[in-house]
Amino acid sequence: MTSLASSQNAEGDPWPLRPGYLIVGSGKLAKHLSHYFQQLEVDHLMWSRQHSSKANLNELIPLVGRVLLAIRDDAIAEFFEALNLNSDQVAVHFSGALYDERIVGVHPLASFSNQFFKPEFYQSIHMAVDQPYKFEQIFPELPNPSFSISSETKGLYHSLLVLKASSEFLLGNEMMARFAEFNWPQQGLTTFFKSLELNLFGGKGNEATGPLVRGDDVTIDRNLEALSGTELEALYRQLNQIYKRRRQ
Repeated sequence: MTSLASSQNAEGDPWPLRPGYLIVGSGKLAKHLSHYFQQLEVDHLMWSRQHSSKANLNELIPLVGRVLLAIRDDAIAEFFEALNLNSDQVAVHFSGALYDERIVGVHPLASFSNQFFKPEFYQSIHMAVDQPYKFEQIFPELPNPSFSISSETKGLYHSLLVLKASSEFLLGNEMMARFAEFNWPQQGLTTFFKSLELNLFGGKGNEATGPLVRGDDVTIDRNLEALSGTELEALYRQLNQIYKRRRQ
């Protein structure tokens, strides 16, 4: 099958697409997309397996130029293959890991929960767009900043995001549970997390601190004793090995 990119010129001129968007899915991302579109008064339709029939999907497809696949990664290719889109229509997926030359990949660099964001936050979300596509080709109504990502580097890009997000929630939830258990102030954690963010983005010289960075073996041993027998002990030991190699 001919790649989608081959039908576009090198300058990335806009596609002569039909107007309109169809958001496919019923999960968090689909709901956030719809909410964002409503904020900007961008007309769109919605469809999901849970609430509509395949016949209804077939009726909606001809009405739009962009079909937004806000569904699971492992369902994207099969769903796309059943769409039978015309030359003035395009499918878009939002996976940070998948690259498929038949479908435009646009990955929002954000984590989505059950709570909606304010308009200014949605508009500040950076969009990682599969090369050679341009964000403004697909979403001319949206003001978001964007950057290009290649098929060769997309795997690394997504793995870094997974590591950050997964560890953030794992350790954050563990800390909040322990603070609640021992009646330590939750507000203190809020300040602590904020200070980490300020240090991380504070520029050169604002780097990580603590016994792992310094190689303070006495404190490290005390920490490991406190974590002994827990799942976090193995994680602490692994981090210690990584920092030890970086100090060499």
